[in-house]
Amino acid sequence: MPYKAEAVERLVAAIFARAGSRDEEARTIARHLVEANLVGHDSHGVVRVPSYIDWLRKDMVRANQSARIVFETDTVAVIDGQFGFGQVIGEQAMAAGIRKARRHALAAVALRNSGHLGRIGDWAIMAADAGLVSLHWVNTSGAGILVAPFGGTDRRLSANPIAAGAPVAGGTPIIADLSTCVIAEGKIKVALNKGVEVPAGASRPATPSDSTPTRAPSCRSPATRATRSPSCARSWPARSRAAARATRPIPRRAGS
Repeated sequence: MPYKAEAVERLVAAIFARAGSRDEEARTIARHLVEANLVGHDSHGVVRVPSYIDWLRKDMVRANQSARIVFETDTVAVIDGQFGFGQVIGEQAMAAGIRKARRHALAAVALRNSGHLGRIGDWAIMAADAGLVSLHWVNTSGAGILVAPFGGTDRRLSANPIAAGAPVAGGTPIIADLSTCVIAEGKIKVALNKGVEVPAGASRPATPSDSTPTRAPSCRSPATRATRSPSCARSWPARSRAAARATRPIPRRAGS
């Protein structure tokens, strides 16, 4: 039985408001998560809510923070997210970059100390909606070391997602949103919730002595957390948010 997106968005916003976010922040987080589901990226959708709340309780992310510019020129900015939620900090960082690019035709923004930024394609869409071409690179500094190097068996790399976007006059923007590993972490979470296997070659046991690939999503449990195999990335066609909301209800979690 599917749920209506608007109802899910209200529920998610209420969860974050109850956890300590101001209403505007709670609505922003909820909007981004639900839109990820609606455009087909369940891995970056509402499946993330428990993790975000857990991080908030552990002070790994902080509610009601704002992006702070620590260095800037006309075309460059270094922004500190002060460990705020990435959906909020990401919007603020992108707004700063868009302002600079509109004024000077080019901008480069570096963001540090941000919570999980969600679906990176969101930021390419934000730039494209402003009439700008954009490129986006993401890394982590230790919290997201999940990927085995090519030919390796142990985690050494983060997923290092990449996105790019370009506006199309009178049409839908061209968006590439991809990971540099076979499968996003959230897609393994989705497979676990659904009780299905992950694609062959997508993950392997975390024990370095065991190099046998596994398709069992349950290996993501803390005791036997799997690595993800590297691969050529996949790109995804852009879809308008309005069209996605009209055509794709959010399915119920398997077993609920």
